[in-house]
Amino acid sequence: MAVGRHFLQAETSSAQFVSILFDDDVGQAMRPSLSGREPFLDDLHIHRIISDITESRSQYNLEPLFLTPSSGTLEVEFRHQAFHDLQRGMLRSTIEAFAAQMVTMREHEALSAQLKDGYQRDAVTLATASSYVDAVAGLDHLLRKELPVSSGFCSLAEHVRTITASAAFCQLAADAQRVQSALGAIRYCLRIHGRRVHVSPYRDEPDYSQEITETFRRFRQGSAKDYRLNYRPAIDFNHVEAMVLERVAAFHPEEFADLKNFCQVHTGYVDQALLRFDREVQFYLAYLAHMDHLQEAGLPFCYPEVSPSSKETWVENAYDMALAPTLIKQGRNIVPNDVMLTGTERILLVTGPNQGGKTTFARMVGQLHFFASIGCPIPGTTARLFQTNRILTHFEHGENLSDLRGKLKDDLIKVRDILDASDSGSLVILNETFSSTGLHDALELGRKILGSLAGKDTLTVYVSFLDELASLPTAVSMESTVRPDDPATRTFKVVRKPADGRVYAKVLAEKYGLSYTQLKKMLTP
Repeated sequence: MAVGRHFLQAETSSAQFVSILFDDDVGQAMRPSLSGREPFLDDLHIHRIISDITESRSQYNLEPLFLTPSSGTLEVEFRHQAFHDLQRGMLRSTIEAFAAQMVTMREHEALSAQLKDGYQRDAVTLATASSYVDAVAGLDHLLRKELPVSSGFCSLAEHVRTITASAAFCQLAADAQRVQSALGAIRYCLRIHGRRVHVSPYRDEPDYSQEITETFRRFRQGSAKDYRLNYRPAIDFNHVEAMVLERVAAFHPEEFADLKNFCQVHTGYVDQALLRFDREVQFYLAYLAHMDHLQEAGLPFCYPEVSPSSKETWVENAYDMALAPTLIKQGRNIVPNDVMLTGTERILLVTGPNQGGKTTFARMVGQLHFFASIGCPIPGTTARLFQTNRILTHFEHGENLSDLRGKLKDDLIKVRDILDASDSGSLVILNETFSSTGLHDALELGRKILGSLAGKDTLTVYVSFLDELASLPTAVSMESTVRPDDPATRTFKVVRKPADGRVYAKVLAEKYGLSYTQLKKMLTP
């Protein structure tokens, strides 16, 4: 986020409030963030989801905030509380109003840096300070009314009260008001004759605007549309405007000297903690706006229970956050799915027909864990998830012709790297791995990989065409289903059931007249 000279000079007024996102004094600065190049971000369409969430707030550079892992379940709860505060009462609109005023302040700051005329630059600097005063005072007033309950927003409210009660802020507000009032009271006369412009002090000359209004009042037939525009100063004056301002300043030396003195005295007034808050709170506002869009389409969100130790998992009525906006635009139904792991179960073995929703289901599980781990509400009506320390994925992307190692060798190398990096805190998602090799080899490799992950107690989602892999004691068989009366039609419902690809094959064969009974009847003389 771009900052101007006043921002760079700002100092924190109080050490009480540090961050609305990070619940410790270290915060994001000392915490390792994802590079953005991790394979799971593309495999699970996390990049696409974050882009959808943040695209309307590009000035805040929010993606790094979404890619900074939380410190653990305490910070997840810290963020849940902040989300809850923003979803009740008027706090959300209060914060959005504050953010809008801070945008105005930044616009003034950016404009000031481009101006050449000293008087105009000083006037915009005064407007910047006034915008800041209004934003902070307004935030203080509304926080006193809303009475937040989360530790993050309570700390913010106390911090803002400290700022507005400080002698420096009170002096800034009083000086800004005094200088603005004095400049606003200035009147002068401007006479233009041909190419000559004459500027003179105002000496009680008649105001013809009132006379004109009275003259034409009789013709008024109703309320007219207001065509007035808010004045926005040009990037810089032309030479005539600059000379006019020079003359006006000469007529009112005290007011303009006071303006210059204000700009010299009041520097570095922007509180760094508030500046940080202004950016970080957009994490919540952007995510809530994205939630609003999906909830308006009837899709649920919930606050998951996130455990640092228990790997028992359940999520009801979840869906793919990347796919949902596209289906909504197309007017298509979104099929929710459930996820459950109990006891010692650690592996979801997902089988079923092609194009039946297996890959979407695997992505969904990864998305749920990612957004739950950073303290966000997730798709679904109720959820309990394990706080993973990393997500490792390998998805089929087709053969890379520039890589002469071959598809199988490439798969083996990538899966080996995943096995080396995984531990009991990881979530591993493998999608259609080893589809380029024979059935026997794929089955043997799959057993060894799943056995290795089971030995590490690693949560795993394994999408495969091999039903036999579901026989592992820690594995749960899930199958993407089809309509029983029309096996060519996918339901996109992935259910917990014993894998039985033969049932699907039998129904499909019967549909096309290729079952054993049908063939025997056709071949019987």
